[in-house]
Amino acid sequence: APHVRHLSAMIRRAASLLVLCHVLHVAYCFLPLSPLRATASTGRRVPAITMSAPPVNTMAVSPAGEAVLQRFKDSASKEAELKEAVKAEFGMIGQNEMRALETRASSSPLEEDREAWVAVLTAVGACMEERMENARRKIEDLLEAGEVRDLDKEIVSLVKNGGVDAPLIMVLNKNIEAAQEDEDPTMLRVFVHLSSRIQEEMEKQARPEEAVLHKLMRMDDAAIRGRILEEFLAPQTKIALPNGNVLPVDPPKPPKLEPMAFAGAVRDLVTKLRGMDANGDVIVATIEDARQVAKEARMVIAQNHEESVLIEFQDSLMDTFIEQQNKE
Repeated sequence: APHVRHLSAMIRRAASLLVLCHVLHVAYCFLPLSPLRATASTGRRVPAITMSAPPVNTMAVSPAGEAVLQRFKDSASKEAELKEAVKAEFGMIGQNEMRALETRASSSPLEEDREAWVAVLTAVGACMEERMENARRKIEDLLEAGEVRDLDKEIVSLVKNGGVDAPLIMVLNKNIEAAQEDEDPTMLRVFVHLSSRIQEEMEKQARPEEAVLHKLMRMDDAAIRGRILEEFLAPQTKIALPNGNVLPVDPPKPPKLEPMAFAGAVRDLVTKLRGMDANGDVIVATIEDARQVAKEARMVIAQNHEESVLIEFQDSLMDTFIEQQNKE
């Protein structure tokens, strides 16, 4: 049973990473092969993290992705120019682009092309390594903040200044797994706190519907999810006063989130998940979580909106989840 709970927690953290990448509007990038470490201010060292490459994805490179790869290739003979190009457009490099690069670097018929693609692949790998190292340093800086209040200030500043990206979240999640595997409760609490606070601050920066969706998919408790959905999707019929009293609102105010905006966030998330080259179990689990949230949202909408709103909500998501069922 403990092993099952541990595996479930790992899958949920990985799923949370996928959803957060969606909220961040960044690619779920390939993982480098080099180990990473993060050192706490106490001098204790989190175990080395070995990060492996993801499985092959057979999806084709998008036209936009292909254009980026060709721009990189055009700069392959000029190292400094290539480095700047990769740095500027790194966010466009996803799993499919990486696999295409690897294939072309090893299998292009012309030696000249192979050499160019090898140069591009090397530059992209170096950029990712640099980003992962930057992520490690950011986490070390947070760990050295000392008091919880100071740590929270550092986290808020990091998020507001755009310092949180997919590599940082990846390193953080890997450190959580390492602390859990080593049965180190102190470091586990530290890294879980970091992860939770960063995600909370990122939710404040996201579009409202994306932030609420991400919050819901981090919640294990269905009752809490139900209250959050009620708060955001139901028309506002009352206002809670600071003294604990409730003030009726007549006529009711519109909901904080329109049901169709929330449906759009669910649909966009599922679409992006299908295009990600990541662990299949994590993808399936994350989409199933999104489906469950959509079902719970449907119940809230049915209880608080006209039937036409409910039908529109259902219809907008029907094709999304029918397609997933067909793939399964």
